Amino acid sequence: MKKKILLTLLIISYFLTGCYTYKPLRISSNQLKDFTKVELPIFFEHAGCRSMPYFYIQIKTNKIPISLDTGSSQAVISLPGYMVKQMNVKYTGESSRTMDVHSRLRTKRHFTIPKIKLGNLVLTNIPGINANRRHGNRGLTGLPFIRNFNVFLDYKSRKMILYNKKVYPAYLKNGKWKSIYFVEDSRKNIILQTKIGFKGKKYNAQFVLDTGCILTYKNKSYGLIIYQSNFTDLVLNDRLKQYVKNNTFANKRGKYPKKSVYWKEDNIQIDGIHFGPMSFVFINLFTPCDGLLGHNFFIKHAVFIDFTNKKLYVK
Repeated sequence: MKKKILLTLLIISYFLTGCYTYKPLRISSNQLKDFTKVELPIFFEHAGCRSMPYFYIQIKTNKIPISLDTGSSQAVISLPGYMVKQMNVKYTGESSRTMDVHSRLRTKRHFTIPKIKLGNLVLTNIPGINANRRHGNRGLTGLPFIRNFNVFLDYKSRKMILYNKKVYPAYLKNGKWKSIYFVEDSRKNIILQTKIGFKGKKYNAQFVLDTGCILTYKNKSYGLIIYQSNFTDLVLNDRLKQYVKNNTFANKRGKYPKKSVYWKEDNIQIDGIHFGPMSFVFINLFTPCDGLLGHNFFIKHAVFIDFTNKKLYVK
């Protein structure tokens, strides 16, 4: 039962973004000249915010739920094919071939949405692609969209605020916010430079900040550490490495743990700032980073993402 619960609630979007690259959304100055901010309520499929947050956009007269995946660099907007057909959105005739972490090739058709509304913000000529089936009855957006704004995201208050990139709200200076710098990988993912302890020693590790990473069990939330990472090579002895490697089973999506290896770190440091205890699960999957911080981070902290200065404010 424990295994089934873990696998049901585990969403690892970072691994499924594949090799897809897409021309970033460019919002003209005319579209944003009168724009300051828009506040959008966010929703969750499960209690305790145990899913990707989603919000609503309006296309014509249709209100469309869109999941926010900060580990996705695929497209500005990704919609299931049936939604594209219902709204009579036109395909451009272009397509992209993508490969996910399990070496599966997929063809994604491109389309353009003439106009979308997000509260009081109206955007035009938005590029999109067909969504994977796993997204169900919701669309998806990620980094190519939110990078056009300064972004406030707070799970506890169930809201997201998109700001003009020239706007820095006064509350960031009230002394309650910690500021940390992040770096970006080749796919522009948000990478946090972290010091994490093991057996009394501190090691450097790189974690992707990913709203699509949800791993909970018995009301406790976990981050992920990748078994094949350089960090794991440093901290795990040969016996435990072999245990993690052997305790997996294969299905159509790849290898997952039969028995998870849990680890609690009493004091995580990100960019030199202490963030207190976090718990992790080692998992036998491949990615170039050392691990993921997702639900276990966002459920505790409100964040403000400044993409221009590559700075994350955390409260």
